[in-house]
Amino acid sequence: MWSGNIVIENVSLKPEILKMLELPFELFYSFIGKLSISVPWASLSSKPIEVILDRVYLILKPVNKEKWDFFDFNSLEKKRE
Repeated sequence: MWSGNIVIENVSLKPEILKMLELPFELFYSFIGKLSISVPWASLSSKPIEVILDRVYLILKPVNKEKWDFFDFNSLEKKRE
């Protein structure tokens, strides 16, 4: 990790990830073949952090109308900040 290169292979996402975004979908299945992160520790203020996702598969299913309420998209913007 301190070398600046991180590689993770064959991982899946937790279903709670989409619940945090309050979208009308549930994560049914996910697979990420490879996640590579490159952090330039020596020049962090001038070079970008690089994140590469390879072989990403998601299967989403809609949430029942009774379980989801429409919300104001401004609240989503606040969560992103």
